[in-house]
Amino acid sequence: MNIILERWKGYITENEESYAKYNADLVLRGPNTLNVSNIASVSLMLKIARPLTVEELFNRIPQLRNHKIKKVLGAGTLGVALELDNGRALKLYKEGYMGTEESFYDAEAGKIFSGRGEISTLPVFDRGTVNVESDYGTADIKYVEMAQVVPFDKYYALTGRDADVDEADYLLPVLKRFAIQVRKGRHSREELREQYLEYLEILMKDANLTLPEVNGLLIMITYVLVNYGADYLQDLHPGNFGVVSQTVGRSNPYFVIFDP
Repeated sequence: MNIILERWKGYITENEESYAKYNADLVLRGPNTLNVSNIASVSLMLKIARPLTVEELFNRIPQLRNHKIKKVLGAGTLGVALELDNGRALKLYKEGYMGTEESFYDAEAGKIFSGRGEISTLPVFDRGTVNVESDYGTADIKYVEMAQVVPFDKYYALTGRDADVDEADYLLPVLKRFAIQVRKGRHSREELREQYLEYLEILMKDANLTLPEVNGLLIMITYVLVNYGADYLQDLHPGNFGVVSQTVGRSNPYFVIFDP
């Protein structure tokens, strides 16, 4: 329904002012206007838009015609995430590491719209592709509109803990191994629990995480493992999963992968 309403809004506002130029000007004025310290986000935007100008690209994406950018939420080597004035996040990218990101986002959106969503389902509201012609052939610029997610490394600092999440990096592989072994059924849950419990308690204390947070991480990892397979856990790190923003501050935050 949200996809329908957003596209319908584009029809009734086509003669009104588009925000594409406003958003392009905001981005190109530099990181200080977007609360971003990394100048690479601007150069990345120019790289993604090529051979279009940033304004031309934004004018072809419904969310950037109909909404203002508030700030850049994050920028990686392959994409950038923007906060929109509707409270959602918009990710722009040309390609991903997995090569199957679109299938992941479509599946997550399907779960949300069908009412089959779970705690670790990423709320995805729209996804699309802009096809552009260049001297090198046709290129696809992809976008996905989703709920805002606070990346785990930022969540860690936001909740009053040391910004260094290195200790949590040691915890994640242990949780992955535990979930995979349970999934394979090679040992009983009780046997595995006894093997892992003491180790997990030590790592949980070192990482300064609560038991509900560790449980939330395990739920997220199990959800991805069951729905998408172990390959989607290979690149799991504090920059590509996080906490749904509405649950930050709760005793049991919801963890989701947003950049598979």
